[in-house]
Amino acid sequence: LGQAKFLATLEDLSPKEVALFERNELVRQKVELDKQKLAQDVRVTRLQLLLDRARLLLTRVKGGEKGGDLQQQIDLALDEIEKMKRGEDAP
Repeated sequence: LGQAKFLATLEDLSPKEVALFERNELVRQKVELDKQKLAQDVRVTRLQLLLDRARLLLTRVKGGEKGGDLQQQIDLALDEIEKMKRGEDAP
């Protein structure tokens, strides 16, 4: 904000215009922080879902289940884990 105020004074803006400029800058910063928080919340939710899925698959394996469907589900879960490690977005 200090830089914004400095630039505003160089442009001979009125105090009201400077205040409006600062307010807009604060709003812009808040929007950016909200975007970052939302992205983090999405990542946490995705991790929780992946953990639940892994626990379910582990229960199925421990229960003695076998078969192509189970292996396919395990492969999909492992693929999702790799995507998250690389920082890729959810499908």
